Amino acid sequence: MISTNSISFNKIQRSNNLPAATISGEKSWLDIIDVNNNEDLSKHYVDICQQHNDEKRWVLLVNPEDDSLDSLLNTQLVDTSKVLRVNASVLDNNLTNIELALCKGNCAAVVLCNTDMAEDKFAQLNACAEKGNTHCIIVNKQPRLH
Repeated sequence: MISTNSISFNKIQRSNNLPAATISGEKSWLDIIDVNNNEDLSKHYVDICQQHNDEKRWVLLVNPEDDSLDSLLNTQLVDTSKVLRVNASVLDNNLTNIELALCKGNCAAVVLCNTDMAEDKFAQLNACAEKGNTHCIIVNKQPRLH
């Protein structure tokens, strides 16, 4: 089951599962995925990489969690030679580089992990992703309440 919510821009969607659904028949270039734990996060990393495996372009993971990458490294279904990992200390300062990566089109997908990005940046990311034919995915791990 895919649950989606439109977020202040008709091509941006929030979902709990991949692959991304479309809104009004248009492809969504920016998806926001909320996960509850490392197991879900691992599954989404694998799903994202599998979804873009045939495109022969890079999948860029920005600030992925180490523990959740283990499933990706251990699967035979993903060509991990096409997966790049980048750690950015402050994501807002690197937003220009992320936008460039989206616009250039060298990546099939750019995955931003655990960002605290303001919603006003989403439309800009979506436009860059569409220009480069690059799927932009924001994956947020929800804090666990005790």
